[in-house]
Amino acid sequence: MDSGVLVSGAGQVYDFDLLRLRARRGADRFLVRQWRDITEEWRTTPLGAEIADAFIWRPPPRRTRLTE
Repeated sequence: MDSGVLVSGAGQVYDFDLLRLRARRGADRFLVRQWRDITEEWRTTPLGAEIADAFIWRPPPRRTRLTE
């Protein structure tokens, strides 16, 4: 099992566990487990410094202007 953190474009922070299911060679599947919204408390987690870096380095939001 692996763990990860996702920072959304809107600024939410999610912590999750990823479980690898070995079906057969070359056909592995993955299951996301324990999806948690940690937006309010990410600063106090062990990965707080790395998450702060993700906010600094994330690309700016893209907006498309539609013309008539």
